[in-house]
Amino acid sequence: MAMLFGIHLLSTLIIGLFIAKIFSKYSYALIIFYNLQFTIPPFTAQLGEFSTAYREHNKRKKGKGEPLSEFTIPKDSDIPLKLGKITSHLQICKLPNLEDIDMTVLLTIATLMIYLVTEVSVSLGFTKSTDLHLSYIWSMVLVFFVFKFLIYMVGVYLSIGAAERNLCGLTAFLSLTAALGIGMAKKEFIDFGLEEGYEEFLTEFTSYAANSSFQDINLPSVKAFKGILIVLSAVLGVLLTFPSFRFGALASTLLDTKEETSTLLGRLQSLLIHFNLIAPLLVSLLWIKPLAQDHITAQTNLTAGQFYYLRIGLVCAVLISRIATLRLYLACHLDSAAVYMVNLRKEAGRIDHSLVQKKIAYIFQYSSVVVLQILTPVVLMLQFCLLIFSLHNAPERVEGFRGVFTSNFLASTSSYLLWWCLSLSTVVKLCGTLYYQVSGSA
Repeated sequence: MAMLFGIHLLSTLIIGLFIAKIFSKYSYALIIFYNLQFTIPPFTAQLGEFSTAYREHNKRKKGKGEPLSEFTIPKDSDIPLKLGKITSHLQICKLPNLEDIDMTVLLTIATLMIYLVTEVSVSLGFTKSTDLHLSYIWSMVLVFFVFKFLIYMVGVYLSIGAAERNLCGLTAFLSLTAALGIGMAKKEFIDFGLEEGYEEFLTEFTSYAANSSFQDINLPSVKAFKGILIVLSAVLGVLLTFPSFRFGALASTLLDTKEETSTLLGRLQSLLIHFNLIAPLLVSLLWIKPLAQDHITAQTNLTAGQFYYLRIGLVCAVLISRIATLRLYLACHLDSAAVYMVNLRKEAGRIDHSLVQKKIAYIFQYSSVVVLQILTPVVLMLQFCLLIFSLHNAPERVEGFRGVFTSNFLASTSSYLLWWCLSLSTVVKLCGTLYYQVSGSA
């Protein structure tokens, strides 16, 4: 335990000071937004050129007095849009949740660096693989922060209207039903090692409780533990619904846009979009033993341990691909203001000029939320990957948890949660993409 407050605490302080020093004058959010184009809301005077009432009011006043504040314009007006580029922090400083972006990126970088230092110290023999490393603490802090934002976003969407509440209820029901089916599946079909891991936990806890004050505590059975995971799966289904649906909407818009582009860059971007949509679903199939594990290990002579690392490595590759294309999806969202104006011109009737200004301004204001909706599920699954990888290298008890929580129990639970988040987000993403492709609007 002395090593816990030795190399790990020292590395935490060094990495924290390094990050604070390097990025003290820069914003993580600005790095993400830098040089992206956005649509500037048109001024009232510009929109007034398309309103007869506004022009007549100005003629009567002859430039004196207040201009007309309430007027409508034809929806098919050819309103010129002015574009701007994000080059300074002042342009995005008033965006909501900007600090959440900075904190998410900061915690992710720090957690990854602490994890690398921990793995190197374990491989060199400075610390034991069974110690409670500070990388676990950093991961738990980051996961807590991600859950905090996801819960906040669900609360915001539930307050919007009945459609959002119905979507949450539907997702919770379908997630609960799917989790029940997975829980009843035989381990020969899909196996996370939950039963063996929990039985090891029960054995270790019984041994520990016999010599402590916890001997009167009765832990739930294996079936009850699976029931808890099923309820948690339904909760995760609700939390990941709106980020996944948003991702699917942006993917649908990008697919429509890139179909019109015949350049090499357009085809490459289209390939990446399809990869981000399909690859997670294919990777999630690697947990199905008859379809993937048994077949691949028999054909390639991979051991079970090597297949285990292959599976986690492919998940990390999918997550890195999504992070690499973050700016592409963000640019697509910012371009949706121009798409909104194009669709507005196809409609008949008139619209209040302030609604046009508010809609274009809202798209820019909402962009910070879009960044977090793409980042937070990736960060959550990445932490599960790191936890599984480190625990798989620690076959004994984790001493920092007083030897009760075995590495097999924690790794199996993390493996299930990783697979569930990956599969669920992919299915909802595909449903969102299909919905917007069919409806013809994103």
